[in-house]
Amino acid sequence: MARAVLTMIAVCLLVSACGPAPEGTSGAQSPSPGGPTAPVGQPTPQRVEPRPGTIKAQPMAWERADPSEDGRTLTIIWSSGPEPCFVLDRVEVAQSPEAVTVTLYEGRDPQWPEGALCPAILIKKATTVTLDEPLGDRQVIDGAPQRGS
Repeated sequence: MARAVLTMIAVCLLVSACGPAPEGTSGAQSPSPGGPTAPVGQPTPQRVEPRPGTIKAQPMAWERADPSEDGRTLTIIWSSGPEPCFVLDRVEVAQSPEAVTVTLYEGRDPQWPEGALCPAILIKKATTVTLDEPLGDRQVIDGAPQRGS
């Protein structure tokens, strides 16, 4: 019985994650001005904000960092599984005159039962970080350990 309920929850999450956004909201189908953009044929990243307090938060590698026009913010793009299995816990930013290191941490929602099934799908996600000073010529570095290292 419990397995059937968890399966139904997983199916509902999968269907709701793949469906269009309600009218009047900025869903995955329409990029917001100045927001993350996707190459033609790629989905627009889903905007997420950190939600501290996840279970077993781990560093998560990201794919790219898009600076704003004024260089004061970075939009970080990565691929991950759906919530509540993969929740952005926090973003750590270390800044120096030469580089900006951004580390994403994802964990499981504490309300989601441990061992519960999670849909095996990837979602493009985006979050924005504000820098102390404009990026300028500084290099942007992914602070997550690289696979195989």
